[in-house]
Amino acid sequence: MSMAAAISRLSNRATLDAKLAIWLGGGVLLCAVAVALPFEYGRRQGEVEARSRPAVDVPEDVSAWLVPSEPMMVRGAEVFRLNCVACHGPEGRGDGPGGQMLAIPPRDFRGTRDAWKNGWELDSIRATITSGIGKMPPFPALSMKDKFAVAHYVRGEFLSINKTEQPDAAP
Repeated sequence: MSMAAAISRLSNRATLDAKLAIWLGGGVLLCAVAVALPFEYGRRQGEVEARSRPAVDVPEDVSAWLVPSEPMMVRGAEVFRLNCVACHGPEGRGDGPGGQMLAIPPRDFRGTRDAWKNGWELDSIRATITSGIGKMPPFPALSMKDKFAVAHYVRGEFLSINKTEQPDAAP
């Protein structure tokens, strides 16, 4: 056997070994993906399900949350102070220090009900707090009870349909 034939044979053997390694490597990768994919899908599905579950603190009778009681209003004022004043301001005018930095100012809660994008109803306000709107972020850390409390507070304290005076005219 000549030297050229020997080199050619080794070269062909190396090519076969390389092809075999690529096929084996690809097969291992394919198996890894096939094994991992259901776990990743299950993890993501679990996240979606976790986001759609009700809050842990949901009592058997949530109807108490639907009434603007004194304890709900007090709690709503506190949650508003801690989470909303920075943008909406202490009087709900949309003039908080964080809101002044935004191109579109936050909601002025004293406006008429027609000005509310998601509606002025109790559950609409709660849904906006839950999901956010525009530049307003969602507040997933608030309990469902706290979201209803803030909604009651905003409706009772600021919304002009619940007050005898009209909101100030825009300058």
